[in-house]
Amino acid sequence: MLIRHIVWILCVAAWTGCSSQTAIVNSLPRDAKSLADLLNDYRIKNGLPPIRSSVSLTRVATAHVTDLQNHFEKGKLCNLHSWSSHGNWTPCCYTGEQVQCMWNKPREITKYKADGYEITVSAFTTARPDAMTPWLAVDRWAHSDPHRAVILNEGQWANFPWKAMGAAESDNYASAWFGQEAD
Repeated sequence: MLIRHIVWILCVAAWTGCSSQTAIVNSLPRDAKSLADLLNDYRIKNGLPPIRSSVSLTRVATAHVTDLQNHFEKGKLCNLHSWSSHGNWTPCCYTGEQVQCMWNKPREITKYKADGYEITVSAFTTARPDAMTPWLAVDRWAHSDPHRAVILNEGQWANFPWKAMGAAESDNYASAWFGQEAD
């Protein structure tokens, strides 16, 4: 822990000449930064620009994976975009039709003023649970047409210029949030 604090202090000292975007990205939790970096690498490999990391959307992603980890009940009608009643947000059982439940979460949890659009993934498979990692999350999203479309602005997402992104993971879940307004 002491080493982590020393590294953090050295990084802050090194940021003096860096852009504010670099400071924001480097101030994200380690796993959130790794996941955001991998999502941006995937975009770049597909000819798209990276998306600026958002502290607000990262906070929403962190809240959601924590909620999923602690309260999501597998096997119910509600999908991974659902929110429990165990937080400072409006709970909902998301089945694909309650889009405002998802889109409003950044405004409910942070000062972010625009809608937020989420992709989520679980590490669970039918055979065994895996530990969630940034690489597992991006690999699963890259091999899922609806998730890949959000990340790469394809199909119905082609006219959504992402200006902010937040990402987080827990032991078994990962979440990435996209927004059309900078944080």
